[in-house]
Amino acid sequence: MRPILVFAFLGMALGLGGCGRGDVEVKTPDDPKATAAPTSAGVPSDEQLLEFMKTRMNGAISVELSDAGSGEIVWSGRDLTWYYQRGYVVKRPAQIEGFDDAVLEVGGLSLWVYDGSGWRFQKDLVTWNTYEGIPDPDTDDLLELVQGSPLNYMPVNLGGKPDNFRMADKPNFEWHNAKSVSFNYVIDAPQIDWPGQKLNQATLTLRTRVYRDDVDSPWRDPITPEQVDVTVHSGEAKTPQELSGYSQQAH
Repeated sequence: MRPILVFAFLGMALGLGGCGRGDVEVKTPDDPKATAAPTSAGVPSDEQLLEFMKTRMNGAISVELSDAGSGEIVWSGRDLTWYYQRGYVVKRPAQIEGFDDAVLEVGGLSLWVYDGSGWRFQKDLVTWNTYEGIPDPDTDDLLELVQGSPLNYMPVNLGGKPDNFRMADKPNFEWHNAKSVSFNYVIDAPQIDWPGQKLNQATLTLRTRVYRDDVDSPWRDPITPEQVDVTVHSGEAKTPQELSGYSQQAH
């Protein structure tokens, strides 16, 4: 998925001190590589965080922190570090040709990394987006289009024909202009694990982009999808020759 609003200011620091915050939840990691959880001392208060965000997000109509909780300290097994994360919602002009009054609403997480001596801002992570002033496209039309199109699934390593097409719970519609939109959809399909030499039965969330000639025309020409997420249900060991054969069945 292509990020929509990512404000990445790596290495920026905000001087924060004081005692630990008792309202910040520390998530217990299920990872033997996890180090001891850091202190919440120096975690920005909601007031500090909100002011910090407003100074960076020029042109925003509004910047608000999410109502759910006061943030949490979590371990990242991928990055092998601890993060403090706090949810927010930003509204700004969508600036989409053909929808002059549209507003883009983005939900995200403000991520702060613990570097051993304190907390510093790392990046903003977009988790969802929606639009005000633009009607969502007809999902039945979109699903019929992707299901009936000869899409190239080789980049996502399918080992057979996709099945059970449906719209993702969060389609994350991204309007590029009035005649083109990207979205997430879900399929069930066998997927090849080349490094592990297995054929997995999986549920994949994919993202594609479609076009139309004008606002009243039908959607057309979905592009090669990219993988957003995958859930593997089971796997079966296969030889390289067998996997090559399964790969051909997907096309």
